[in-house]
Amino acid sequence: MYGSVWQWCADWYAGAPTDDPAGPVGGYHHVGRGGSWHDPAWYCRSAYYGVFDLRGRGHSVGLRVVLVPADK
Repeated sequence: MYGSVWQWCADWYAGAPTDDPAGPVGGYHHVGRGGSWHDPAWYCRSAYYGVFDLRGRGHSVGLRVVLVPADK
C-alpha cells in the first residue's frame, strides 16, 4: 500500500514523533505517512512521516478508507 500516495493521517503535527503519539487537539499541519510515487523508495514505509499544511493540496497526497466490520 505504501508508495502510491502519502497517507493523510488524522494526527496533528507536534514536532518529532514518538511511539504512537496522541499529538495536539488542533493545528495547521497534519501528519502524512508512507511516501508517494514521487519520492525515493526508502520513504515508502510507515515509519517515515511528512508534514502537510491544511491549506495546500497536491497530486501525491491521499487517504485510505477503512471499514470496520460489524460484529456478527
